[in-house]
Amino acid sequence: MEGEETLAGDKYEYSFMAFMANISYDFTLQSIPLTFFPTAGVGIVNHSFKGMADVAGTPRPVDDSQMTVASHVGAGVRFNFTPKQSIELVARYAYMGEPEYDIDGTNAILPIDTTGFNVTIGYKYWF
Repeated sequence: MEGEETLAGDKYEYSFMAFMANISYDFTLQSIPLTFFPTAGVGIVNHSFKGMADVAGTPRPVDDSQMTVASHVGAGVRFNFTPKQSIELVARYAYMGEPEYDIDGTNAILPIDTTGFNVTIGYKYWF
């Protein structure tokens, strides 16, 4: 049984923890205190699922964790208001992989969206 299965009901727990290696490159403008930067990363993700999956019309319990490869791409802008302080705005699209969970000794891909888009804003201070 390889392929995408459905979830049985809405009582399930899904979580993930990602460890990413990231790279970015700063494009600094000399005349204004703005820095533009693309960013990308690759890493590993531990997905955990506990609940019921509907396999061929029969609800089956699932309690499994899987590792997948993840990646992200994005871009940002940084406003340097002093030489040691800045505010940064970053947008990223992330893909966390498609884990295959063990259901009764076989692997199945559950219909959980592991992609995402986020926007962050942050303050930086350099010591």
